[in-house]
Amino acid sequence: MGAPALPLKENFPCPGARLELIIERGLQALLILTPLAFGTVHRWSQSLMEAAAFTLLGAMLLKRSLCGGSLRLPKKLLFIPLALFALLAVIQILPLPESLLAYISPETAQFHRTFAGANLSGPMTISVNPGATIEELLKFLAYAAVFFVTIDYCETTEHINRLLRTVVCMGAGLVVLAVAQKMTWNGRLYWFYPLGKNVPPNHNIWGPYINRNHFAGYMELAVPIALGCAIYMLSTINALSGSSFRKNIARVLSSRRFFQAGIFFLAALIMEAALFMTLSRGGFIGSAVSIAIFGALAYARRSLRKALWIIAAPAAVIIMIIFIGLLADTERRFMTAAPDQFARLDIWIDSLNIIKDYPFFGMGLGAFKNAFMSYQTKWSLIYFEHAESDYVELVTETGLVGLLIAALMTAAFFYPVLSAWRRQSGWYAKCIGAGGLSALSALFVHGFTDFNLRIPANALTFTVIAAATYAAVLTLASGTRGQAAARHKVPAATPAPAGMPAKKPIGRRRAALTALTVICTLGLVYLPVKGLLAEHYHAKAYNILDDKTTGQMDIKGVSKETLPDYAAAIRSLETAIALSPSRADYYKDLSSLQAMLAAQADAMESAGARIDGAGLSRPDSYKKAIAYMKEAIRMEPSNPDYHFSLGKLYAETGSSADLSDGEFKAALAAYPVNAPLRFAAAMHYLLGNRPEDAIKEARILAEIDDSYVIGDPEKRAFEMETNALGYRARLSQSFLAMAFEIVWRASNKDLTVVKAIIPAPDTHPQADDVFQIFLEAKGLDDR
Repeated sequence: MGAPALPLKENFPCPGARLELIIERGLQALLILTPLAFGTVHRWSQSLMEAAAFTLLGAMLLKRSLCGGSLRLPKKLLFIPLALFALLAVIQILPLPESLLAYISPETAQFHRTFAGANLSGPMTISVNPGATIEELLKFLAYAAVFFVTIDYCETTEHINRLLRTVVCMGAGLVVLAVAQKMTWNGRLYWFYPLGKNVPPNHNIWGPYINRNHFAGYMELAVPIALGCAIYMLSTINALSGSSFRKNIARVLSSRRFFQAGIFFLAALIMEAALFMTLSRGGFIGSAVSIAIFGALAYARRSLRKALWIIAAPAAVIIMIIFIGLLADTERRFMTAAPDQFARLDIWIDSLNIIKDYPFFGMGLGAFKNAFMSYQTKWSLIYFEHAESDYVELVTETGLVGLLIAALMTAAFFYPVLSAWRRQSGWYAKCIGAGGLSALSALFVHGFTDFNLRIPANALTFTVIAAATYAAVLTLASGTRGQAAARHKVPAATPAPAGMPAKKPIGRRRAALTALTVICTLGLVYLPVKGLLAEHYHAKAYNILDDKTTGQMDIKGVSKETLPDYAAAIRSLETAIALSPSRADYYKDLSSLQAMLAAQADAMESAGARIDGAGLSRPDSYKKAIAYMKEAIRMEPSNPDYHFSLGKLYAETGSSADLSDGEFKAALAAYPVNAPLRFAAAMHYLLGNRPEDAIKEARILAEIDDSYVIGDPEKRAFEMETNALGYRARLSQSFLAMAFEIVWRASNKDLTVVKAIIPAPDTHPQADDVFQIFLEAKGLDDR
């Protein structure tokens, strides 16, 4: 006879309370740190966010495997679209035979053939940038993990309150940080973090966000949550039944909950005022819609109407005062046709061609920045990384299939939540449900004209609010802490009846489940951790080569003294590639270092210097540089910089002119309206003694350059009168002026050829002015 099974508690003490504390602190840390980390838009911060999310998922599963009890998960209907969306991303990165890909998505196969060309080898993927798709898939899985963890964690109202209070406090804290930073602006985020050259001006930077629209997006999420908490506090204040109005008012004003409601109300007003001050048009509209939805939901429940009127009246007065104070700026913001407004329309129009060519599966999740360049028709100096609309970007990247799955996901969330909310009789579910649904609606509305859901900090906050709302309305335990703690109580094993063989101790099964949980968690966490390590080695390579004698990030020149540093940097980049082999920029940077070494060896040979013992080998360095650049192109076939760099490498090594020209043509086809790229190609042909090709590229450059154009005649006249020198400098430094110079040199100073490339005045009204400035600089007269 086997020995009786031991109680599970003796085999595996349940650390449920400790694990729950880890989950709670982890969720709060994510809500606090992701906005502070510049919105978590950098790779290192995204990797940290993903690792934390998967760790919390593992802690949740470990708690259940050790302590028993069922997981508190959303309804199964919501699992289906979540799983389908992840599956779609997986399908996009699966290597497929060319024949199969040509059948599934013929335009994608043609895309790979056009831009990968001779660099194409083996199977192809639906995604035109599989590395970016992998990164976006990991982020989606991290959001899904946080969603499940939050729902499982939110067992009581206290749990939900802790998370929602964190969101509100974080929103108010961001406002204080933003205002303090603006008042003491020194050109750096947090007063110490340097900004790049292309960062927008101070009026567009709010706290850790360098885009006011994304700061406004966070406020849109936090304001309805604060209002929901405030109206809950007011709704639960018990007045003296049958007493006079004066006594009831005194009872309300002396209540602790009234003070708490006032704190939430004040936080909401502060955040709403900051949102107005950003002058974000999408933020205005999204916030207005969310507040309207909140009011409609609260008014729909008779029990909430009194509390709604208490906060609605003072809120309307204060918001009106704020609006009047900003009326002039607001009117100018909405009535003036700003360049970014036209840019959005142009992006959406050009994106329609992507949807037309890739209607079903899109071009790959996260691949918009690669796909759009070849479809862009305007704005020759602006590189668009996003579609300025969550919905347009979703369709271009995942096609109609992805849009359908996203619609099913939205319906699977909102339909049961709204249905349950209508049936709810509890104060908490009604108030928090109204606040959460309004907050989510704000970002859905703002998503038509911006990409807040592509900012990880906002997307993660959106996810936590969605999960907390789901839990408050559908899965919230009706009990208190004691009932929640009872779920972690470990049952003792029941001894086997006499004469019957004892069952295997349940602890063994639980131990196996625990081990499996730990292994799966470590596997998930390993993915972002190795990406974080890869970024570390990538940054380390440039820190090694940074010339500390200058105040900027300058690469040391190649010499015998710096060759060990180059060798160390190359080893560091090779380690980064070994950790994350799908990141094309690592290969490109490694190719650039090898090309620098090759150029130095070439210079030493030309000077008759000995290279023996110097560690330089011109043929080997060029060979490695070309191989690495080819690999970068294989990862990102439509990256114009990669093609142009490979073309220059072919030219420098004396390879076939067809190889070099093929890469230059691929670069120009990948980004046909980019003025700097056209200028670089024209200069390459000019210096390579190919005048006809230089004139051809200069003519195209003249047509696409719109950097100097001021379309509004009144604004142009005002600029000429008030800032004549600046206006002339703008025209003389334009790419059109450079195109005139290239044609002047390529045509042996033939003014007739130069005049032939002047673009039409109806599309380029200041082109003649640029030509006259060019003539003046040459001392010529066209009369």
